[in-house]
Amino acid sequence: MLESGPASVKGVLGSESTMVFLEDALASNFTVNQTVVDIMKKADTDGKMEKIDAAEGTTPCQEVAALSCAGANTYLYEFPSDIYVPAADSCTQTTGLVFIGRDAGEGGDLKTDGYADGTPHELALSQNEKDTIQFAKENCKNVVAIINSCNVIQISELMSGKYEVDAILWVGFLGTVGFQSMADILCGKVNPSGRTVDTWPADLTKNPACQNLGNFRYNNARITDVTDDAGGTAQIDAPFVEYEEGVYVGYKYYETADECDPSFDYEEEVVFPFGYGLSYTTFEQEIVDFNDSGDSIEIKIKVTNTGNIDGKEVVQVYYTAPYTEWDMQYDIEKPVKNLVTFAKTEVAAGESEIVELSFAKEDMASYCYTRENGDGTTGCYVLEGGNYTITLGKNSHDAWDSRTVSIEEEWFDNSNPRQSEIDGQSSLDDQGQPTGIPSKASVNTEAEFVAATNQFEESNDYMTSSKVTRLTRKDWTGSFPTRPDETTLTADESVVEMLEKYDYGTYDYENDPYLGNTEGSKVYTDVAPIEGADNGLSLIDLRGKDYYDEDWELLLDQIDYSNLDQLRPLLFNAAQTINPLDSIGLYKTSGVEGPSGIGMFSKMVPEWNAETMAYCSGMVISSTWNTELAYEVGSSIGIEAMNTQIVEGSHISGWTGPAMNLHRTPFGGRNGEYYSEDGLLSGMIGVQVINGAGDKGLYTIYKHFVLNDSETNRHGVCTWADEQTMRETYFKTFEIVFKNSRRTINYISDDQGTVETKIMRGAQAVMTSMNKIGTMPAGADYRLLTEVLRNEWGFQGFVQTDQPTQCDQDLMLRAGGDVQMSNTSAGGKDLSSATAKNCIRRAIHNIAYAVVNSNAMQNVAPGTIVYYDMSPWKIVLIAADIVVGIFVIVSIVWMILRGRDEKKYPERYR
Repeated sequence: MLESGPASVKGVLGSESTMVFLEDALASNFTVNQTVVDIMKKADTDGKMEKIDAAEGTTPCQEVAALSCAGANTYLYEFPSDIYVPAADSCTQTTGLVFIGRDAGEGGDLKTDGYADGTPHELALSQNEKDTIQFAKENCKNVVAIINSCNVIQISELMSGKYEVDAILWVGFLGTVGFQSMADILCGKVNPSGRTVDTWPADLTKNPACQNLGNFRYNNARITDVTDDAGGTAQIDAPFVEYEEGVYVGYKYYETADECDPSFDYEEEVVFPFGYGLSYTTFEQEIVDFNDSGDSIEIKIKVTNTGNIDGKEVVQVYYTAPYTEWDMQYDIEKPVKNLVTFAKTEVAAGESEIVELSFAKEDMASYCYTRENGDGTTGCYVLEGGNYTITLGKNSHDAWDSRTVSIEEEWFDNSNPRQSEIDGQSSLDDQGQPTGIPSKASVNTEAEFVAATNQFEESNDYMTSSKVTRLTRKDWTGSFPTRPDETTLTADESVVEMLEKYDYGTYDYENDPYLGNTEGSKVYTDVAPIEGADNGLSLIDLRGKDYYDEDWELLLDQIDYSNLDQLRPLLFNAAQTINPLDSIGLYKTSGVEGPSGIGMFSKMVPEWNAETMAYCSGMVISSTWNTELAYEVGSSIGIEAMNTQIVEGSHISGWTGPAMNLHRTPFGGRNGEYYSEDGLLSGMIGVQVINGAGDKGLYTIYKHFVLNDSETNRHGVCTWADEQTMRETYFKTFEIVFKNSRRTINYISDDQGTVETKIMRGAQAVMTSMNKIGTMPAGADYRLLTEVLRNEWGFQGFVQTDQPTQCDQDLMLRAGGDVQMSNTSAGGKDLSSATAKNCIRRAIHNIAYAVVNSNAMQNVAPGTIVYYDMSPWKIVLIAADIVVGIFVIVSIVWMILRGRDEKKYPERYR
């Protein structure tokens, strides 16, 4: 029998008809202790759930939540353990399930300081939870703790001592049907095979990134916070956050500390390492072949199931790069362990499988932001010469096997870009393979491949100033991050000046030398584009064609820039909608937002009457370490989108998801949406979710680009990190998606109706974050949106801001943004200059490219002219209504006149 203890269950937003509830799931495999269930239900009805507030002298819960839009609940809620006392006798010889959960969400991080009951922070066990565990230990035969949270919880007390339990099962946020899977795992129907996607430390507050998590504001700089979509604003002290931990995030910190700090005790500090997991069977792994003769390293791994149950096993490969005086000279940081590739395999009991993996040697390169490249640029990737250790890991800490590789030094500057840059900037053949020819070559015969070089010198300068304590292996124990103090709360004049210059509502589009209507600016031109041409093209004619196909220029020449009634909504009113533009045949398409699929919107809009799923959290998906399964998740969401009829009568074409930021700290409010603390794992899982959705016609507006790794002060917070940290850690997940995602589309290629298939880049839309990169709004940062995203990574698609946008619309368009996520069409002071028109033309190109290759146009024939008018059946219905109405009116008038006539001349009606 089972005793279902206090359950803190994350709600789901799918269709109720598809939900599997906890009690039903358990009852399908076990006999549930109904006495305990009834006690819990009655306690809930009687309002016995305790709400624990902040301790005196700590940050009040309401203040923590109010830092943004209060998405995370910072109170602790739990039943007191004494409600279970009457059920003690019924628990004998049962297994007690004690649920430990934490809620989190958009708009607020979890509380990092104490509660009135003595709980040190929101992710520690509360006293009520401990008491409930103690009750279960005293009255049940076995006790299983089920962790229902997508934030790592501090559970070292469950491993030994007074509150030690017999087993721990982490389930994350389960979605619509996940409780059934949980019950099947508990009874052994399903053999678990997941692995942790975060490190589980004994003390979460020792995480170096936590030293810079909180409400920090400059005392001499103010910014305009856009508080709502209607244009409401408030003047606030400028918030900031410093990524002083650098590249040492998650396991990369703990593994490096274990080597660099003699006093660091790994076994005491880490409860579960990154990549850890158990199964009902056992495995062994070994490297059986290793080839490093070319530009790639190829490994064959033998995986043997040594148990008596079929199961799945994760293969994890890490590298350790040399760290030398050479790195200190160039100010390069190197974690001791870095995940470089992985796979999952299914192995029958007693059998073995060979898993073949490979990765490019350049994948082990580090970004050096101090190197002068000799061509006017600074910074690039470098593969240091020396010996590299390739480890076949059980997890990030323990190893099955390893090999050593000798690498020659190689700098990847503009004279020698990385192969990933060449592939990302290449045109693709119809099979989706890079051609080795720059995509821009068709419109610019002198186009060349460019390497990643410094774009964020402002941030580099800030992070290397004396005000910042940056974690470095040069002085590991002496450089541990510190919380901002009175010194760092005062911003330098250069920071204040930039914040004022690009503050919301202050942008001077005419005179700005950077992006304005001034000769020499990045976007200035005095040549207006052709407009209003009659080229006889409609957007559908471009489906399946290359982004730089010459027909795009002919289509874009048809734009009518005077039609502001359509241009403004298209550019500035993209809240789940792409609005029409008649001159090019772009018609309205609809989208949804939600990290767990389209279920949230189907619940919010009852008229849709959609049977949808709320999928498990992104963290649960990534914990499978199964890219094929991630593809199926995306594909399933895409199928739902095609089969969900919405108010406008069409299906869903856009999905604002998945979310691709990192678990920088365990306290991040949106960790459940994000995949992992590791960029490689996050990127590879995200690629496949996007591929699956893309193959079913969805354009995925994945988010939040970039450095939105906490929710505190997310509206306009100045985020500071050196460029190595940005590129190797936080940009990496997005870079992997942009360069590696693919989608397959069908299109009609001629007037005979011939259907062709083409494989294209899968990433065709992205949402920016509301924070600033240094002092520049992410949604209007030319360095980010044009130099990195489009020029370095070869992105072809549209960029959308988050809502409410924290940047001027004119600045957004000039920087490389395309649409504003908003419910209003207001915005854009300059839509008529030659510079503005060229930026609008580019934006429309990007929007139209994504839409035409989505399910919105997958069944439309070339040459189709789309227009908006009343449907014939509606015209017939209205006409019928009019006829019936006239008949009724005439009948009523006739009856009134007849009645009067009958009274006046009764003899006529005898």
